[in-house]
Amino acid sequence: MVSRVAVPGEKRNAEKAWQVWRYFNPNQAEDPHTTALALYDRGYRDCVADMVDFAGLQTAIERLADLLEAGQLERAAVRQVSEDLEQGYAWAMSNANAEEHAIRAADNDLEELPF
Repeated sequence: MVSRVAVPGEKRNAEKAWQVWRYFNPNQAEDPHTTALALYDRGYRDCVADMVDFAGLQTAIERLADLLEAGQLERAAVRQVSEDLEQGYAWAMSNANAEEHAIRAADNDLEELPF
């Protein structure tokens, strides 16, 4: 479900639009004044279409901001878990070292019996 943001003017080809208009309006294409009005009308419609495309841009930017925030929170949570695991491992190793030292010290300090 990837939402694609429309880029203004991306889907419109001015040359193709001119050829299509000229094909369907051969008599009007001979008159420069009518041609200029048709071009102006086409430009106006393209401008309105661009504004409509930009209307969806705000929601896309808000979605991107939400994704960025979620990514930052996820990285912070992973970092916290990693630090907790490291601290837990260090604590466990210190306890293991202390127990090992206690066992070795107990072996070296055997009680001497009088017999």
